[in-house]
Amino acid sequence: MPLLVRPNGSPESFEIVAGRRRYFAAKSLADERGKADPLPCAIMEAGEDAPTKCRNGRRSHG
Repeated sequence: MPLLVRPNGSPESFEIVAGRRRYFAAKSLADERGKADPLPCAIMEAGEDAPTKCRNGRRSHG
C-alpha cells in the first residue's frame, strides 16, 4: 500500500499524510541494511482531502 503524501511548499518535498509507520519501518530496515528501497507514494493534489483520495483511488509514484 503506498504512502499518502502531499506537497509541503518546498520543491520536491512532501509530508506524509498516511503511512508514517510504514515509512519509519522501511527507514529502520534501510539503516540496518545500508540500502533503501523506494517506497510507492500516492500524491494528493492541492485542496484534496485524505478520505476522498483513499476512496477514489490513488496516483501511485515510486
